[in-house]
Amino acid sequence: MYLAQTGTGQDLVLLHGWGFNGLIWQQMSRSLLDEWQVTAPDLPGHGESGDWPDDKILNMAAIVDQLALCLPDQSSLVGWSWGGQLAWQLARAYPHKVKRLLLVATTPCFLQRPDWPLALEETALDDLSQRLQRDVRRTLKKFLRWQLPATEVRERVEPLLFQKGLPQVKRLQVALNLLKSTDFRVDVSAIHCPVHWVFGAQDVLVPVGVVDWLQQVQPNVVCTVMPEAGHLPFITHEPEFLRLMLHFLSKT
Repeated sequence: MYLAQTGTGQDLVLLHGWGFNGLIWQQMSRSLLDEWQVTAPDLPGHGESGDWPDDKILNMAAIVDQLALCLPDQSSLVGWSWGGQLAWQLARAYPHKVKRLLLVATTPCFLQRPDWPLALEETALDDLSQRLQRDVRRTLKKFLRWQLPATEVRERVEPLLFQKGLPQVKRLQVALNLLKSTDFRVDVSAIHCPVHWVFGAQDVLVPVGVVDWLQQVQPNVVCTVMPEAGHLPFITHEPEFLRLMLHFLSKT
């Protein structure tokens, strides 16, 4: 697994979401380098971690095992979207690896189920999968437009999608299937380190109603809703997000 490391200080790990790579954290990381050693992996199937041995099963547990091998103990961990699901599972499976956990635009379950309407319809993810087969670049650009309607911001982020080359369709499909199948609702309280959830009220992928559900099943949960933000608050509202993140990291 490819790891980009910059800065000096306490260990901070940033996990990106599906379809992206570690460069998505590039701008924000520049504000952290004096006090933090920032590690931003490219998750399997993405960026410079595109290859996965054919004799190895790629599932969430396997990715978590790889992360545990690569990352420092007692890291502060920030996971965004699918990366947040992996961050949660890492904290559960390898508690010595995670000192504190910030989950950004993350949900325990991305796919609607009979008892879970706070998610994407299966047809939306199936359509994304079919489009990948036809045109990877165009599909990822559309996926980005879905998350970042504002043209100016999107034009700044879009080059990061392809700076490390075009992702392999097969690897993206496998990762997308993992995203569709993951559901840790029944275990959402099984993390013992400090956890802070951050949501964007304008997020089209993770409904803000997830906050109400979390508060019902875990009364002491700590959540922040950024009223004007969508699925990428660390991009669209970077100063506000940085203040929130650093406050959480400094007090726990």
